Amino acid sequence: MDIALISFALSFVNDMNRNIPEKKKYYKVEAYLDDLPSEWKERFIIVRELILATHPAIVEKITFNLPFYMYKGFFIYLGIYKQKQLVLAFCRGAHLSDEHNILKADAKQQQMRHWLLSSVEEPDYELLAVYLEEALLVNDKLNNKWGNGKKRD
Repeated sequence: MDIALISFALSFVNDMNRNIPEKKKYYKVEAYLDDLPSEWKERFIIVRELILATHPAIVEKITFNLPFYMYKGFFIYLGIYKQKQLVLAFCRGAHLSDEHNILKADAKQQQMRHWLLSSVEEPDYELLAVYLEEALLVNDKLNNKWGNGKKRD
């Protein structure tokens, strides 16, 4: 597993978890969903269903107290950032082509890229599906290259 990726994910996830009104430990995505502000639930559910429909091998689980989606290693996670945006994080997003310049990263991020969704504007779900498909191919490619997502020296 890429240590820089895990380190950044932990710091970003900790920031995101500070935005949940009651800090509690989640064991199921449904419990996380129950605690989301109402303006985010519907969009979260749609994005969640889109992710799960992308490939039958995608596994949903709570990791770092957030909904993560695993496909040959870390794939994507979903969460609310500062009560303002739904964040769809591509764990290996630096490898995506991002032709539409949608994915964001800060200076600390080497691998992770975020698609920031607002509560006001409806996202382009068809374009999101294209990004999800490319992310699957990236995870396949990197899994074959590094073996289960682990970089070899």
